[in-house]
Amino acid sequence: MKGFVMSLEVAEKFFQRCIDKEAVTEKERLAVMNELIHEEKIKILKENQIADTLRGKNVLRVKSTRK
Repeated sequence: MKGFVMSLEVAEKFFQRCIDKEAVTEKERLAVMNELIHEEKIKILKENQIADTLRGKNVLRVKSTRK
């Protein structure tokens, strides 16, 4: 599992790009995220960093209900 830390503006850009490219699967959305990582300021968190980084913060978690 990976986590990504970004500004609200970059998150909005990510979701809009997913809509524009019709990226609905996890693999497709990760491809979009990989594009943005090279264009925007996005911090990548490894699994062991996620809990420590997010402790005490408000977090928006987006999870697909599609299967």
